[in-house]
Amino acid sequence: MLTIKNVSKMTNLSEHTLRAWEKRYGAIIPDRSIGGRRSYTIEEVNRLKILANLTLNGLKISQLAQLKNSELESLNIEFEKSFLKKQKINNSESKQLLENKNSNPVLVFQDSINFILIQLKDYNIKDILNSIQRARWQSDIKEFLLNFISPLLNQVGLAVENGKIDISHEHCLSAILKYYLSDLIFQISNSSIPRPEYIETNKISSFIFATPEGDLHEFGIQISACLASLKGYDVFFLGCNMPEKALQACSKSLKAKVVVLGCMANSKMPPLKLFDYIKKCKKNLNPRTQLWVGGNLNLAYPRETAIFLSDNENKKIKFISNFNEFDSTLNLL
Repeated sequence: MLTIKNVSKMTNLSEHTLRAWEKRYGAIIPDRSIGGRRSYTIEEVNRLKILANLTLNGLKISQLAQLKNSELESLNIEFEKSFLKKQKINNSESKQLLENKNSNPVLVFQDSINFILIQLKDYNIKDILNSIQRARWQSDIKEFLLNFISPLLNQVGLAVENGKIDISHEHCLSAILKYYLSDLIFQISNSSIPRPEYIETNKISSFIFATPEGDLHEFGIQISACLASLKGYDVFFLGCNMPEKALQACSKSLKAKVVVLGCMANSKMPPLKLFDYIKKCKKNLNPRTQLWVGGNLNLAYPRETAIFLSDNENKKIKFISNFNEFDSTLNLL
């Protein structure tokens, strides 16, 4: 039997929503223990998942609450068929995508990414949100971040560069994803989402995530913050455009184990000034605090990076090129 906390994690429905659906609509009437605690069955969890999916598609819980399980399943199938038709995915293509999951996990989400790019042109926010949520439901958090969110951001950037969409479309999606990822960091940190890689002792180590002054690209540090939180680390997300002295003060106050800087080569800061910022950060941090620099600096500025790392003091700084490398580095900490 499952507690309301377990069910909240399994369905992505808040405990408040679960109680409201029970009290107001009678959608689920779980058993109660002698002490009054709710206890759910797997069948009830599956019903709640379908109800959540249907309400996400615009139906009201008041319309659905009294339907039988068989009726809900039929309705859900119709919505799934409609969604797949809209994405122009037939059964054979879907099956092939699933078969290719192990060899190339991104392929599982590629049709959803293509669908979002199409809907973005017409600013169809509801369909974009639905597609993001479906991708979230069909995978665990780590897979969702690495194989859906990251490729989606890359492909949207390329679409802007190639003139397929314009900057307003990119900003539209950015606004959605910034809110979504910020909420995800909060949910993971508060154990509202299952964390299979969670290690209890990691919570004593604090991570700070920020970008340098002039760098407004925060998706990299948002995704990285989620990955660190999944392993149990105490995460403090400061966001973008952080002055070096403010970052230093925060690190000192929190006694941070690691400060993670997300650095993009196309930020407003020139390379020499950017490397000087990084050097000052490391110099002024507590000697026990590690500095990790994520981003594309070594690819965009190979000469400057090589010169910077030739200094023995700078060799203590970890340069990380991608999310998989970041995740592996977390395991070695």
